[in-house]
Amino acid sequence: MRDYGIPCRLVRLKGLHTPRLLIFFSGWLHARKGFIKIDEWGCMQSGFIKRKQEDFEYYSAKLMENMEEALAPSRVELRKLLMEYTSLKQKGAPSRAAQNKGAKSIREIRAAESGKREDKQRESRRRELFGEIVRVQKELDTKEVIMEEELLAAAARLRALLSCYCHGVLYHWGRREWDAKAVPEVSIDNRAYQLYRDWHKEDNDYVKEVIRYGGKTE
Repeated sequence: MRDYGIPCRLVRLKGLHTPRLLIFFSGWLHARKGFIKIDEWGCMQSGFIKRKQEDFEYYSAKLMENMEEALAPSRVELRKLLMEYTSLKQKGAPSRAAQNKGAKSIREIRAAESGKREDKQRESRRRELFGEIVRVQKELDTKEVIMEEELLAAAARLRALLSCYCHGVLYHWGRREWDAKAVPEVSIDNRAYQLYRDWHKEDNDYVKEVIRYGGKTE
């Protein structure tokens, strides 16, 4: 199977490399102009913060879009494997000819031997397919973990930027003690990520079921 790559590095979150002194000054200036509000949970809100949160939403959506495109061939391959595997499972019962141990005629004996060969071939193919299903699913899981780590890293960098901004606000307000709850949360569990997980939940649950029980011999 080809390596379709992991496109996380192709997407960038804007503004993370802005000098921190400039971010701090922006917070100080916005506080001076009265652009900062505190919500009911004690968290700062402003147009700057809202834009950064929207940038992260866009970044998440773009990353999900790229992941969908990159992983589509693997998902197609997995569905084909599952279809063939399910078909073999449905035909998995030993053939009647193979079960006919009391066969007397040459025709019956040959039919029984042929049935046994078919059963062995079917079981061999089933195990081969099971191994392929496990392999492809593992590759998908690995790439999704890398994607999630990329999201978490971007969220942490953005929150550090917002923390610097909030420091500037507090400095203007004359508050030298740091208040962590004033910094808005940046969660990867946003709409784009939820849609991505919901879209593949049924397939993922089915694959887990196959892997859980598929290694057992009928």
